[in-house]
Amino acid sequence: MEYEYIGREAVNVHRLIIYCEGPTEESFINTILYPYLFHRDIFVTPITKHGIENHIIMKNQLLKICNAHSSATITTMFDLYGLPDNTPGIDDTFRTIYEKVQHVEAAIEAGLGKPRNLFFNLMLHEFEGLLFTDISAFIDVADAGAITKLQEIKDDPNFPTPEHINNTKDTAPSKRIKAIVPTYSKVRHGTSIAQSIGIEAISSQCHHFKNWIDKITNLENIR
Repeated sequence: MEYEYIGREAVNVHRLIIYCEGPTEESFINTILYPYLFHRDIFVTPITKHGIENHIIMKNQLLKICNAHSSATITTMFDLYGLPDNTPGIDDTFRTIYEKVQHVEAAIEAGLGKPRNLFFNLMLHEFEGLLFTDISAFIDVADAGAITKLQEIKDDPNFPTPEHINNTKDTAPSKRIKAIVPTYSKVRHGTSIAQSIGIEAISSQCHHFKNWIDKITNLENIR
């Protein structure tokens, strides 16, 4: 917790830095998370990695961020889909995707030495999975036929939540959207669709995402 000045008054605020994967996540943070957290006295700043080619590179950069911003809380916004092969815990198998992602997050934190100001977060399976929360939000970027096809994916019994939409190179959420809506732009459309849906609605269906948001918003109770 630090003191910052807004207008002429000093208030207790929390600084949150989100180390994120690319411009799509950065846009989501700046456009949607920032105002959502601002009213909770949590001020968020993204630092963008532009992809994760090697876990060691990401690990070293994240440790530098934790050390350089020791008074801030650090979290991450990386996709579980496409993590490099040398990511701790990535090859371990579990009964559910939630057990899997929590295991990988914990393994990464352990490999980092569990910095006191870090909680590592992965998206299931990637950011675009959140957009399947409400297919009607695609109305400005997709025609009726495309919306029907997207809704069929959401309604597939193999996917009890949007976070279950699977993670191969052909079936990851963004690949599915792009195949149905070729004009889809990850940064521009992804942000506007997520904004239309809203964090509360996304959280109601995407349980791992909700856990992350709950951890973040709990910072407002730390005084």
